[in-house]
Amino acid sequence: MIKPAKSLFTWKARSFYFLFSLAVIYSIYVTTRGFLGEVSALQVGSRLEQWGSEQGLETTLSPKEWHIALAEAEKALRYNPSPANYYIQLGALHEWRQSIDYENLAPTAENRHRQLAIEAYRRSISLRPAWPDGWIHLARQKALVNERDDELHFAMTRALTLGNNEPRIQALAIEVIALSWPFFADNDEINRLIAE
Repeated sequence: MIKPAKSLFTWKARSFYFLFSLAVIYSIYVTTRGFLGEVSALQVGSRLEQWGSEQGLETTLSPKEWHIALAEAEKALRYNPSPANYYIQLGALHEWRQSIDYENLAPTAENRHRQLAIEAYRRSISLRPAWPDGWIHLARQKALVNERDDELHFAMTRALTLGNNEPRIQALAIEVIALSWPFFADNDEINRLIAE
């Protein structure tokens, strides 16, 4: 009697190849989502840079352009919600919306986009607490809505401690101090950090 040839694909081998194939497919899925998120974030970053360099921004930026950029930022976060810089971009978009004031916001909705920016910056900080950008942007928005509290003080302290040698952090810190001068006037800790 002839013995059947051993199959190259035994039950254990089939299981291994099946699990390996699943792992490869999952890796491709995760990588593709990260790539698509980064593409969307790059588009948002490009728009923010363009808007920052234009003169007469109030007359050149349309609500449609802002909504397109917001959709791209939200798409980036749907694809990959973990990069802190995506939340910085989302906060910056809400800052633009608030400062441009397309709809002549009613007093009750006056700081709606600033509050949305504050939430985005808080989320950025929760993802990357050792990054000064989230802290300084949070402090700036709180100063702009006149929320002079312990969170503003802590955000300024963290931003200056983590990013004291970074010119962009220093420039924003000076703006926050100017906006909140009575709050920071006698604060030795902040004054010491600025002087360093």
